[in-house]
Amino acid sequence: MQHKMPKILMVGPLSPPTGGMENFLRELLNSKIHRYCKILFLDNSKPVIIKSKYNYKTGYAASFQRRFLTIFVSYLYSIYYFMKYQFVLLFRHVDIVHIHTASYTSFWEKTVYILSARLFRRPVVLHMHGAMFDTFYQESGPTLQKIIRWILSECSIIIALSESWSRFFEKLVDKNKIRVVANGINLLPYQDKQFNKTEIPSVLFLGELSQRKGIEDLILAAKHIRDKEFQVNFILAGPCDLERLKSLLRQYDLENSVGITGPVYGQEKIDLLKKSWCFVLPSYAEGMPISILEAFAAGLPVIATNVGGIPDLISDQTNGFLIPPGDVRALTKYIINLLNNYTLRQTISENNIFKASQHYDIEICANKLRNIYIKL
Repeated sequence: MQHKMPKILMVGPLSPPTGGMENFLRELLNSKIHRYCKILFLDNSKPVIIKSKYNYKTGYAASFQRRFLTIFVSYLYSIYYFMKYQFVLLFRHVDIVHIHTASYTSFWEKTVYILSARLFRRPVVLHMHGAMFDTFYQESGPTLQKIIRWILSECSIIIALSESWSRFFEKLVDKNKIRVVANGINLLPYQDKQFNKTEIPSVLFLGELSQRKGIEDLILAAKHIRDKEFQVNFILAGPCDLERLKSLLRQYDLENSVGITGPVYGQEKIDLLKKSWCFVLPSYAEGMPISILEAFAAGLPVIATNVGGIPDLISDQTNGFLIPPGDVRALTKYIINLLNNYTLRQTISENNIFKASQHYDIEICANKLRNIYIKL
């Protein structure tokens, strides 16, 4: 007998498409997940607020940096989206609520969604994308920590992005509630095997050009490499405070070897990945970076820090290299080593293409979600 397709109310942001959560949701909604379930998607994106400050603050401190009008408009949007959410729960006969959240304000906002779904006796799948959820929890006082644990316990399933994040959440909630579902991407655009590399060795960074992503460390590494008279071009692609970065490049005399493209999407991003020699992400906090999965799919060796779910992605010398956050010396060393070793780059390239196909296809992720849904 054919089972009825479950109806899923999914809540999360789709725009702007610069963050990992947004990119993941776009890939998921374009996957074959619609063959397994009926998805009612509630896009709770807020108006675009550009982080114009290079040294922007994260966490609770960020709440005090916003202007009153920004806070007011944000709350109006929150109320509007929650009313839409209530309407769907009341009139659309939802079977499961699947909520995507990050840390800090994002988590507290999703709390009312979780509690409302429980009032309607709907099981909740909470998908944890927050790169700084561990810091968020530790920064919260004992009372808030107790509330966080209670909110998590109200969910039927907690989705962690990696085994390391799963171990963290096991400290907060019954481990039987936790499922590991790695991020995924659409691999089809990467299947063209034409890899026309740049003539001069090039290192690519994709993401927000911010302190959390370690951009100052990467620029310092570029300076050290220039001082060694090793010719390398660095490509920095992502949103940033352009004037602040340009000032930093002028200070280190790096204007001719470091290019800033701004955010890139679609085929432009794939072209950048394919022509680069290696990918670098020296972050201080991460969930499971979509950019590393994209680098894998494009066959790039990766140098990244051992934070968040990254160690679950990278094995030293098999997929690239892991370094401690802030270790500019190691970052410099491994960039030079990789760019000087064609055989190692080729071996890692083949490993990463294979790993992406075996573990990080978005259809693998969609099937795992299907298995979670049908068991609720």
